[in-house]
Amino acid sequence: MKTIQVALFFVFLNAYAFAQTKRDYPLFEIFGGYSLLDSDHKGLSSSRQYSSGWEASVSANVNQYFGVEVSVAGYYKTYGLADFLNAAVADYSYLVGPRVRYGPIFVHGLFGGDSLSASSSEFSESQTGFSGAFGGGVQAPITDRYSFYAGADYVFSRHDFFSPPMTENNFRISLGIVIKLSGKKTTP
Repeated sequence: MKTIQVALFFVFLNAYAFAQTKRDYPLFEIFGGYSLLDSDHKGLSSSRQYSSGWEASVSANVNQYFGVEVSVAGYYKTYGLADFLNAAVADYSYLVGPRVRYGPIFVHGLFGGDSLSASSSEFSESQTGFSGAFGGGVQAPITDRYSFYAGADYVFSRHDFFSPPMTENNFRISLGIVIKLSGKKTTP
């Protein structure tokens, strides 16, 4: 029974996505919203930590299926290192790459940099390394111009604060609003 329910869900999801492709597609989509990063710190603290932040992106669509996305994000967390010492950590990423959409559903592969900094009253350190994000999500229309955005990505980053260099395997979810600009008519 569960198999039939899952199959029906995907049939309806594909039908909905196909119906959306017959509409106008925007030349540009601007996203802004809340993002939560689940970070892997390789045993430096507890195994995984959550950081709250924001994410913003601009997508330039070549046609109704393909586009280029530029994404920036920032995450913030304070860690208690001892009873008298706290460290404030800020993590900023800036990524670019292809985006493929099928109606309201999209996937993307983004590459770029990640700037990680930590500071307290005793020390301050920052470093920029390579980063990437793979994932996707859905943009549910609210009006012709606005959509609700929900996305999830696997995010990796490489930093050499410690020896050997550390590769983080992170996950992020993002929720927000998309503004669509300059719609263009598609051909049936």
